Amino acid sequence: MLTLYLISHGAAEINPVMNYFLQHGPVVFFLVKYALTASAALLLLVNKNLFIFRTRFQAKHLYTVFLILFILVIFWEIYLIWFVLP
Repeated sequence: MLTLYLISHGAAEINPVMNYFLQHGPVVFFLVKYALTASAALLLLVNKNLFIFRTRFQAKHLYTVFLILFILVIFWEIYLIWFVLP
């Protein structure tokens, strides 16, 4: 929703895949973005005990990495809305 808000106020979607779906309307964009996020979370959940690249690092540790990245994206979008938009 934050991305759609930014786009409606003059921002541009720089991800070419999501930009393609944005051209089909905001509902399609939202549904695809939600589906991709949910699919990635489900895939990670199913494979949480897998070791990555034959190391001792299990896939479940990626939850923390992705959560931090997700929070940073949200903070970035909020920053853009509060301080950058005219």
